[in-house]
Amino acid sequence: MPEYRLQVRISQDFYDWLDMQAPLERSSDGEPSGQDFLLSPVLEDIREIFATKYESLIEIDHNYRVLIIENYYWTLIRIYGRFEEGTIWLDRISISKTPKPD
Repeated sequence: MPEYRLQVRISQDFYDWLDMQAPLERSSDGEPSGQDFLLSPVLEDIREIFATKYESLIEIDHNYRVLIIENYYWTLIRIYGRFEEGTIWLDRISISKTPKPD
């Protein structure tokens, strides 16, 4: 049986939140830019999780779910998505930039 997949789109609000939290260019100490994140395979992985596992994500209220991940780019990322008319919209990203231990 084929796997059930929801359509996932990224709203302008998501890009606005990313722009507020990530530098426009990679920093001299190696902190990635928002563009680095958008071009990385991490974003595609996030979309895949929302498309196939939306119901199992942490429920914020009846409209929103959140995915919390650790990754190479920042210590912790929270991505908020909502279901509306058959589509999941990724609306917000929250980035924790706590330095990783060496």
